[in-house]
Amino acid sequence: MLLMQKIQDEWGPIIAATCHASSVPEAFIAALIANETGGDPKATRFEPAVYARLKAKHPDWEDSKVRDNATSWGPTQIMGYNYPGPCRDLQGPAISLNHSLRMLSGFAEQYELDVTREFEEMFRCWNTGRPNGKTYDPQYVENGLRRMKVYESLSVPVS
Repeated sequence: MLLMQKIQDEWGPIIAATCHASSVPEAFIAALIANETGGDPKATRFEPAVYARLKAKHPDWEDSKVRDNATSWGPTQIMGYNYPGPCRDLQGPAISLNHSLRMLSGFAEQYELDVTREFEEMFRCWNTGRPNGKTYDPQYVENGLRRMKVYESLSVPVS
């Protein structure tokens, strides 16, 4: 509850602004941020296995470029290789959330998912790249679904 209140307080306005022209519910984006970083826009995570694959695939790249592309960035932890611009831009909330929506739309189109209701599959896509993927954290999807409900309850105006 406290984490989702923090997400709403710190991220609610930008989530609302970003999602206003999207079918992706604000609660999904809020839960995604909570699952991935707890709301830390500067969060990064280097992935050694991705680094090794990219290094083998792109031996001509500078090491810093390989490292940046093998790192996940920002509040929703987008892998550097999934972003066409400078990876550090993903630490900017507006850029990160807009790109997150583009990626979610891509998953929905690729796998014929409804972003307004197939949340389990969307969380799996985000974490594994496929709607039936096995998440590293077995509670990832369950946590996301629970956090969505909490966020929705916080968004209801008190009368």
